[in-house]
Amino acid sequence: MIRHMRKRKCKHCKTFFDPDPRNVGRQHYCAKPLCRQASKSGQSEALAAQPENQRLLLRLCPCGTGAAVAPPPSWVWATQGLSGL
Repeated sequence: MIRHMRKRKCKHCKTFFDPDPRNVGRQHYCAKPLCRQASKSGQSEALAAQPENQRLLLRLCPCGTGAAVAPPPSWVWATQGLSGL
């Protein structure tokens, strides 16, 4: 069965675009670079607003005291072969 696709209005630039047939129900932004950037920043804001992500984003202690967790020492990055992600 072929699903009839309708043009959608981009949430960022407000122009009409043809969504990808595989993502008709989920695509809200067109493929322009500024609109893609707005899409990514909107996703980040939505994730940051969720209460279960607050502890991760604020780097709070998992013990529940509300104390801030210090970043790992630099030798941890060296031993893991990472470059300070």
